Amino acid sequence: MSLASWNKKQPGLYKKLDLIEQSDLVYPRDGGCGVFAMKSTIKAFALLVALTQFISIPAFSQMNNKSIDVLGRALPFIPHIKIGDQKVGIVFDPESPVSKSEKDILMQRLGKGYTIGKYTLVGHTVKVTELDQLVHLDIIIVTNGIELFQGRIFKKAQDHHLLTVSSDMDCVLRGNCVLGIAVSPKVKMVLNGRARAECRINFAQALRLLLQEV
Repeated sequence: MSLASWNKKQPGLYKKLDLIEQSDLVYPRDGGCGVFAMKSTIKAFALLVALTQFISIPAFSQMNNKSIDVLGRALPFIPHIKIGDQKVGIVFDPESPVSKSEKDILMQRLGKGYTIGKYTLVGHTVKVTELDQLVHLDIIIVTNGIELFQGRIFKKAQDHHLLTVSSDMDCVLRGNCVLGIAVSPKVKMVLNGRARAECRINFAQALRLLLQEV
């Protein structure tokens, strides 16, 4: 399949890219400092979403390295997240093999810090029995297999305005996670608008155009 023919099969995504290009909310029209850098960032992030829908990706139900890359490229569009080091809490249940496995995968990438652009994501493991530790973190990854604890995790996130992320789309649909990221069979990002508002986290319009909001 040629790139041109593939493009024709992606009208929704490319219409969104056009809207981003035309949006005054994303960057000023006066050609001020940083305009072209922001344009490049927007295009790079949008192309990441586009290309990963085209390329075959191994099936994973858990968050993995590709999920972290997608998250990292989204961060410039979340003003709540400041440039620099970000403490990422990986909440897991040591009694759940699924949860523990996902935690191990993520810590291989984040344990010593992982830099994406101007952000360095540093992983911190948090057991479901030690949720008070979440108040010292910036981003929370909710692993699969801890459904019984999702409400308590979100309450901490709500109280301290923390971004909760998971590949468990049920967590997002229930309003216990702000952002869902799936990378198989294609990249998909889902935003729970109510959860976002309750955690007082803003998303730039450029990013929201690329998300499915529930």
